[in-house]
Amino acid sequence: DLDTAYKGVDLTVNKRLADHWMMIGSASFGKNVGDIFPSGDLNNPNFQNRYGVVGTDVPVSLKMSGIYEMRYGLMVSGNVQHYSGAPETTTVSVARDTVALTQVTQSIVVDPRGTPRLPGVNLVDFNARKIFRMRNRTVEPVVELYNVLNTNAIQDRTTVLGPAYGQVGNILRGRMVKFAMNMKF
Repeated sequence: DLDTAYKGVDLTVNKRLADHWMMIGSASFGKNVGDIFPSGDLNNPNFQNRYGVVGTDVPVSLKMSGIYEMRYGLMVSGNVQHYSGAPETTTVSVARDTVALTQVTQSIVVDPRGTPRLPGVNLVDFNARKIFRMRNRTVEPVVELYNVLNTNAIQDRTTVLGPAYGQVGNILRGRMVKFAMNMKF
């Protein structure tokens, strides 16, 4: 009863740096299910929905990144990611003022964990740099763009049933541009 089971497959493809370019990609498909209360009492009626998705189970994860070296020391790279949303556990809080309890306030899981999930996330990042060589020194200006599509996927929300249920607690950070300068001497 307390076991967990993972069933899935992971695929990885890479093309090493040759002819001035490189590409790495991966795909992961799977599910990790089991007892979400591994140290809980098997006879406790409050744990009736104890079987579900375990941990930060992500059924689909796709990643691709690459680098291309252009003429005159210019290099561009990119990263594309997609992953399914994290599983959520919907609960209800039952207190002594709600029903007659012999115990303190209880948090009861109302459906199997992972039935509701956060929305999936799609991310695109981009990087460009130029290397200038001067004697025994190199100067390398860098421009990096994170979250190019300005995705605002929900990262956390309230999962306790009540007036605040589903209220967003955190979203993915917005688009960001970073300028940097690397110097070697």
